[in-house]
Amino acid sequence: MKTTLIFTCLLLLSAKIINAQTWSGSTPGNIYYNQGAVGIGTSSPNSTLHIKEQSTSGGIITVENYQSDSRLGGLHFASGYDNFQSWSGIEAYGTGGVDQQDLRFSVSYGTRREAMRIAPSANVGIGTAAPNTKLHVLNGAITVGIDNGYGGEIFLGNSNHGLKRTNNNVTMYTDGGDGNLVFNTVGSNERMRITPSGNIGMGTASPTERLSVNGKIRAQEIRVDAGPWPDYVFRPGYDLKPLDSLRKEIQTLGHLPGMPDAKNVEQEGAELGMLVRALVEKNETLTLYLLQQHDQIKKLQKQVATLTAKKAKAKYR
Repeated sequence: MKTTLIFTCLLLLSAKIINAQTWSGSTPGNIYYNQGAVGIGTSSPNSTLHIKEQSTSGGIITVENYQSDSRLGGLHFASGYDNFQSWSGIEAYGTGGVDQQDLRFSVSYGTRREAMRIAPSANVGIGTAAPNTKLHVLNGAITVGIDNGYGGEIFLGNSNHGLKRTNNNVTMYTDGGDGNLVFNTVGSNERMRITPSGNIGMGTASPTERLSVNGKIRAQEIRVDAGPWPDYVFRPGYDLKPLDSLRKEIQTLGHLPGMPDAKNVEQEGAELGMLVRALVEKNETLTLYLLQQHDQIKKLQKQVATLTAKKAKAKYR
């Protein structure tokens, strides 16, 4: 592997070939050795290696290897206690093409292992050597938050769409004007959506109510607020229609008055609260009719008993 002059200088420095000598030059860009530090472009290096570029392009270190399918170069950080067997750092590898290289970041904890890789496609992989998205995390988790364990937010495209945690509340949001929250399973099969107006649809992409379900619902209990409850039927002064009038209304409407007609229910469905309230009202009015019939029957029974007694007396005279 060929290296530039800077790496030759570093090799000489590590081999202690260079001692207390000072290299100097009259033009910017020369190499200086000053009290154990190497400066490139500066005669007063303030670190072990100090590169100062006089142009606007900045200082660049180049490592070149003509073998495209091997390690091109790297930067290792190691301790001499184990003869440099354990190290952390970054390496560049050729991956088969002339212009295809990846960057591999490694850490050491007992043994060295790769922590992250940037593929030639610029995809970043953590826990995988073949990332197929911009960030691909395998066999691990991603934590987003602040130091106290609360908060955290992920944007989807921009700050108008995302997932956010505030205290113990998690919010999924979209603020695109006409944006929906859509939940899919098995690929692109939509199962539920929340529209910008807050309507929820299951089995329908255009819910018109707070909850629109195109399918069956199974529950142990459903509570419906259906006031006012029709106990007013039993209050004094309630106008109970005569049965003859009721008969005429049924003949005209084709259904009980106060109940939806069949055509309307077939087209638009029936409001459960209204339907339950109407059924209870009809049941209570039916009870009043039964009580009227009961009173009439008792009155007729009394009349029959009186007539029967009179007839019996007349027989024995």
